Formats: sequence, structure tokens, C-alpha cells
Amino acid sequence: GSAYSLLGNIYLKEKNFSRAKAFFEEAIRHELRNNRQEAMVSDYLNLGIIAKKEGDISGALINFREAKRYADEIQNEELILLAEKYIKGIAAKVTDC
Repeated sequence: GSAYSLLGNIYLKEKNFSRAKAFFEEAIRHELRNNRQEAMVSDYLNLGIIAKKEGDISGALINFREAKRYADEIQNEELILLAEKYIKGIAAKVTDC
């Protein structure tokens, strides 16, 4: 992954969500320019995780769906299943409310 993704992961582990989010967003901008969809899937999943941890269910769902869209584009079954797992987890939270 890009240096931005690596920094995002470091801040995510430290629970510094605002810094992590900024780095993942920057990573996505670079990966979009370089046509690196697989890395974008990972970054969108991480943005979804951050949104979920911050209680932003709608934001989490948007990011998980973006991850799935890029996973579908590159036809990566493993990443598609992972994105679907996160989407189903959010759907379960919404129906529990």
C-alpha cells in the first residue's frame, strides 16, 4: 500500500481517527490517479470502520459500499466478500435499533 495508507493504519491503531481518516482520504486520491483499485478497497473499508467507530452508520455504509464497488470492478472475490461482510454488519446494526 501507499505510505498514506500505512500512516492511516498507524493512526487507526492509535485510535486517532481524524488523522487516520485524513491519511486514508489522501491515499484514495493518489490511488485513484494511479488506477490502484485493490488498495482503494482497503482504504474505503478502513474509512468505513472509522465511521462505524465514530457512530456514523450512514458514513460507514457509504464507505463499505464504495469498497464493494471497487472490489466488483476488479472482480476480487475475497475483497467482495469482505466488503459484503461489513455491509451486512451495518445492516444488522440498523435493524437492531
